[in-house]
Amino acid sequence: MHTIDVNGKNNCGAGPVLTKEIFVLADPISSFAIRETGVNVEFTNSSTSAESYVWTFGDGATSTEENPNHRFADKGSFTTSLKADNRCAESTSDSSFSLNYGVSVEAIEDKFTVYPNPVKMGGKVFLEGGQFRSYRLIDIRGAIIQKGNVENSAVTIGVSTVGMYTLEVVSTEGTASYRLHIIE
Repeated sequence: MHTIDVNGKNNCGAGPVLTKEIFVLADPISSFAIRETGVNVEFTNSSTSAESYVWTFGDGATSTEENPNHRFADKGSFTTSLKADNRCAESTSDSSFSLNYGVSVEAIEDKFTVYPNPVKMGGKVFLEGGQFRSYRLIDIRGAIIQKGNVENSAVTIGVSTVGMYTLEVVSTEGTASYRLHIIE
């Protein structure tokens, strides 16, 4: 912050002194931290001097939230970028990471069978290879579309939109996620 005093004077005399405070906006500096829990990732923004943010998660999704949470549809390697800007400048930072879910989840996923895939809307998905307790059906945005208990090793698909979803199942051995293609 800077303070400026203006004193006007002409042939008729001196005017009043006018004091103004001027704020100089610093260039933004983009930075963030990542916290992974399976396919869910929490992004903590630690940027300075920024007024707006644009996140690019590396899987085609974006956000303008200051501190977003994002659910990735599948495991893999991703590079997330944060562009922080203000009226004067912008700054971008990147971070690369891999979502692996841990060794135990991969072993669980290899043990279970989910079929048919693709499945028709209103159809059933059958689960084999374990004793299943519950499930969640999650869309590409990370929203839970359907959840409940697994009955007779099957899940009835109650969505009304075709597309790619994540089926997350909980068994006595742990939790596993599967990419599920729902068709008409």
